Amino acid sequence: MTEDELASTFCDSASGAAARSACLERAIGAVRAEGGGALHRLVVALGAQLTTVTETESRQRALQLLNGVIDGVPPAALSEEALSVLVAFYRARLHDYPCARDVLGGLHILVRLPVSDEERQSVWSALTEDCDARSLAQPERHAALSLAIAL
Repeated sequence: MTEDELASTFCDSASGAAARSACLERAIGAVRAEGGGALHRLVVALGAQLTTVTETESRQRALQLLNGVIDGVPPAALSEEALSVLVAFYRARLHDYPCARDVLGGLHILVRLPVSDEERQSVWSALTEDCDARSLAQPERHAALSLAIAL
């Protein structure tokens, strides 16, 4: 199954939990086996879903797939450059309140990995300046505070 097919199947609202789980496992396996190349292809395949402005559920699912892959691969599978790009992407998505839980979750996964102090500082700045945690629902607010504690 190609990255395009994985992204399409995972983000399809008609896909059940078993299909999404299988897609996640295949994506994790590809990144473990191939490293950054497979992750790059997956991000490119998720591009439309990650950036759609009209389909919140599609954005949420795309972020969930990306979060699952980042969380499921060993830190050595992600280069310093890949980590930096992912941190910048998630940091820029902090204003996406409908997807806040997934964005904050992704940042939380990333700051547990070996990211630079500058990256951590940029996440802290974005969290305190770009994300109004007080306006988030309680689960998202908890995710924001958990991220702040992790930093």
